[in-house]
Amino acid sequence: MPSAFLHFALIHLLMAMRPGPNTVAVSYFTAARSRSAGFRAAAGVAAASFIWLIPRVSDYDPYDRSDFESRLAPGFMLLFGLKILDAARRI
Repeated sequence: MPSAFLHFALIHLLMAMRPGPNTVAVSYFTAARSRSAGFRAAAGVAAASFIWLIPRVSDYDPYDRSDFESRLAPGFMLLFGLKILDAARRI
């Protein structure tokens, strides 16, 4: 179990060093809308991270991780990218 926490700590450190789509979303809502919209976006990112964290920490694996995530991640990233492009077009 300590190695799992070390693994998560390393992942969060790397995420803090390199901006990703979550950072872009929170920055966009904060800059383009309002500070409260940025806080709501950050709360949504934190909630989603927590939802993905619980099954991983508890070793609950209803699906084959590699197969499930390989199907889910590209679709999520495509949808998220299209929403960012749509929001940028409206500005």
